[in-house]
Amino acid sequence: MKSTIERRQRIIEILNMRRSEKIENLAFEFDVTRRTIENDIQVLSCSYPIDTKTGPTGCVYVQDGFDLYERYLTAKQFEVLEELKGVATGEQVKVLETILRSFGRNGGVKK
Repeated sequence: MKSTIERRQRIIEILNMRRSEKIENLAFEFDVTRRTIENDIQVLSCSYPIDTKTGPTGCVYVQDGFDLYERYLTAKQFEVLEELKGVATGEQVKVLETILRSFGRNGGVKK
């Protein structure tokens, strides 16, 4: 049996991949009650963009644009790294450029 923390981490990973899932399916998958999953979703929604939809097509889902593994640079971080490129050596410039490419979006900044 997974701990509560492990189960919640796995739930957010599942939602990140599937984008939505029925609460009943998650309860079955983790061999817990529907209420346990509802509690997990309530806790996770404090830190992640998770919503629920009620009715016959009800489910729990992550909002469009959410990616658990995507990280961004702030505008200030991007600016400082660009400034450092101006005084860096050849190898350091390459490393800085890989950082900017890896964490950049929309010109390197989360908007």
